Amino acid sequence: MPLNGRTSLGSVRLAAAAQDLTEVVVTGSRATEGRSNILTTAPVDVISAREIKASAQTEVAQILSYVTVGTGNLHDLLFDRQQQTRLESGNPRSKINLSASYSYGYGIFGIEARTVRFGEMQFSDANPARSFIDQTFAAKWITDLTLSAQIIKQVGLIVGVNNLFNVYPDWYRLNPRNDSTNFNAPPLLANGKPDTSQPDLSYNSTLDNTNRGRFVYNANQFGFQGAFCFTRVNVTLP
Repeated sequence: MPLNGRTSLGSVRLAAAAQDLTEVVVTGSRATEGRSNILTTAPVDVISAREIKASAQTEVAQILSYVTVGTGNLHDLLFDRQQQTRLESGNPRSKINLSASYSYGYGIFGIEARTVRFGEMQFSDANPARSFIDQTFAAKWITDLTLSAQIIKQVGLIVGVNNLFNVYPDWYRLNPRNDSTNFNAPPLLANGKPDTSQPDLSYNSTLDNTNRGRFVYNANQFGFQGAFCFTRVNVTLP
């Protein structure tokens, strides 16, 4: 920051707690009505969150279109379809946790069950021409089960299963041409040029989002390791 003609580097401490959005700063905006204009080399304009909320703008594209009046489709340049979907619905919008536990014999034996519902999420390709690979991933329930026993006063045993029913997220849709068992090659003429008179049944990465079946899951919903069994021994020192 400038200080008496010299530049001083100060430290800035960020609050650990989440903060509500208070304003949006737009560089390059030409809107001037009722907004705080800052005199800089590039036009800068500050829009309060209250103004955005009052105009009922709720999605990234809506907010960007609203605060950048006159720029036209700027939101598509800043955030393509894939990034907009990732912000708005690329993670589950709901998560439900249910759990129950029971102990017997003054805590000598115990059982605990927990189930979690991960809400649906969506994926959109960045290129509108490839909207045919857009996909909605269904909500899933994941159940964990734990059994415990206090063998002696100082030693306890716990046996459990995470993801008891071996639930996986939905797969990305796989185009048959991109299946790992498809070994068709592009049809060629004798001179080595493509034979456009024959249908091309060979691999084409633009037909889906799996890279020939290598990446079949979207990692944003929940883990895709399946069921996992474990045993744990607790030892309490005297």
